[in-house]
Amino acid sequence: MRADTMYETPRLTVRRFLPGDLQDVFEILSDPEVARYEFWEAYDLEAAREDLEIQGAVEPGTCGVWNEFAVQLKDGGRVIGNISFKMRDRVQLQAEIGFHFNRAFHGRGYGKEAAAGLIEYLWKLGAHRVWAVADTRNVNSWKMMEKLGMRREGCMIHNCFVKGEWCDEYLYAVLEEDWRGLRAGPVP
Repeated sequence: MRADTMYETPRLTVRRFLPGDLQDVFEILSDPEVARYEFWEAYDLEAAREDLEIQGAVEPGTCGVWNEFAVQLKDGGRVIGNISFKMRDRVQLQAEIGFHFNRAFHGRGYGKEAAAGLIEYLWKLGAHRVWAVADTRNVNSWKMMEKLGMRREGCMIHNCFVKGEWCDEYLYAVLEEDWRGLRAGPVP
């Protein structure tokens, strides 16, 4: 495994961002459909470059900030998504996760594979609980969390104001003991 690699799955390498990832990252984050349920608008090239520089400087495992990684295909080297987490602190041991993928690669299980690997990575960092939120209209996102075995813990009504409107969000979470109970061993 390369020094910048966080973890690998059967089809993916999840690693720190590199300057050469700019075009792939821009393609993902400039897509209005990818940004649709986010606080941010579709990125321009300069915003993608800034995000890449910021994330490339974050030391993996740093609490209180988003740790974002490139999701790269093993057979072709293209970055097809990003996956991230934010650990509150070393006391609460709870991590929020998030993800964005190039729509050209949707429907192939890459998001689930990368997220399962991230959850395993977070257990190794000492996380007790992993959680995520999804806009209730973002069906692909919350269905993927259910496929991972995360439980829906609630629906937060008008929880966030995004692009001029109040939105509802589902909250999903999983504890390590529940995760292990769902699997005979680590998930690829």
